[in-house]
Amino acid sequence: MHLKHVNGDDDAEAIKALNSLISLLSPYEKVVICGDMNMLSDKNHFSTLTSAGYSIANCGAFGAFPTYLRDYPNKCVDNIAARGLNILDVRMIETSYASDHNPLVCRLVVNE
Repeated sequence: MHLKHVNGDDDAEAIKALNSLISLLSPYEKVVICGDMNMLSDKNHFSTLTSAGYSIANCGAFGAFPTYLRDYPNKCVDNIAARGLNILDVRMIETSYASDHNPLVCRLVVNE
């Protein structure tokens, strides 16, 4: 997924899109959402996902991985969110040739 980046504090459009996606995925017990969420740890995106039962891979219990170094060297722009699955670990792959973002990799285990 890719949430629209908004300059400043007006992230209402991104939150609306995220809520629509959460609603669309609500019938499913096990869900993984990943991508460029333009999530900054001081924004509402985290609470929107965690309130819906999702665990957060980046800027959570596993640390913070600055995946978009060009404009946000200290922010968790990209993320992986999981519901019905446990996130075991997370790591970032540093690359300059595949994308302007560094990809995240996580191991998941199904909740029984």
